[in-house]
Amino acid sequence: MEIKTRLALKYHNGLYLSWGEKNFPLTHRESEARGFFSPEQVTDFLQNSFYRPEVYGMDASDFEVVSIRIQYEEVSDDEHLSKVD
Repeated sequence: MEIKTRLALKYHNGLYLSWGEKNFPLTHRESEARGFFSPEQVTDFLQNSFYRPEVYGMDASDFEVVSIRIQYEEVSDDEHLSKVD
């Protein structure tokens, strides 16, 4: 099993800034939160990205930087087939 930690932007209403088309720009699911590797990457995104919050009518100051944990673990073929997300 491998566990990784990423930074995410959490809006004042508890939703995360999303990377997915289905729930863009905000999602309630940590798995759809846009992940960042460093505070510098968050800053660069907020200043330069075409997907920064201001483009969608939100203020970057309404977000807080939080940590999310991603867990990877091998599953058997049978277990994978019965639990498809």
